[in-house]
Amino acid sequence: MIVWEYDQDFSWPENIDEKKLEKWIKKCLAQRKLSDELISINLIGKEQMRDINRQVFGRDYDTDTITLAYSEPGEKNISADIYLSYAQIFENARNLNIDEKEELLRVLIHSILHATGMDDGTDEEKQKMRAAEDRCLALFS
Repeated sequence: MIVWEYDQDFSWPENIDEKKLEKWIKKCLAQRKLSDELISINLIGKEQMRDINRQVFGRDYDTDTITLAYSEPGEKNISADIYLSYAQIFENARNLNIDEKEELLRVLIHSILHATGMDDGTDEEKQKMRAAEDRCLALFS
């Protein structure tokens, strides 16, 4: 099950909705022979994200996503709380001169991949993460 929570100021970019995203996320997980048990996706503002970053990690800076994975490595059913700072994602998109929708999808699937146990701490892990993101993005229609 995928549960969505929103900050009151958030609105989806054109041609995106929860049902379409859920279908896509499930395809990406199935590609990895995984499924969703309970994934809570929270779209929040920058201040709330900074508060979570401070409380959970002791880091006082803006970030676009925080993934709290509850599944053990190797588990087939994924459980996680995902926090996405839509304001930070859209700001990053403007700074990188890319489409906001594209950046939102990439950060969302990046977070889902973290929930599956993927990491991006080393250059090799970053390459594997980017390749997995690209495979998932290719499934979005």
